Amino acid sequence: MVPHRRKEPPSEAEAARHPDAIAGQALLEERLRRLSPDDRTAFEEAVRRCFASAAPEEAEGRTAQERPGAAGRASR
Repeated sequence: MVPHRRKEPPSEAEAARHPDAIAGQALLEERLRRLSPDDRTAFEEAVRRCFASAAPEEAEGRTAQERPGAAGRASR
């Protein structure tokens, strides 16, 4: 017998309640508190750049692997 499988991924709120997500969030916050102000600013800027550069592909429903030319860049 096949176990019941969920058809949809969990919502963001459901995922945030998972014990691994809670532990990961606590670990991230603890490590971020140890950063210098300059390092924290650099980290936050890098995260903004990553999300900003991913936004157009997500809006089009494509992943990074599906972008034109992504295969050529990945092999470098």
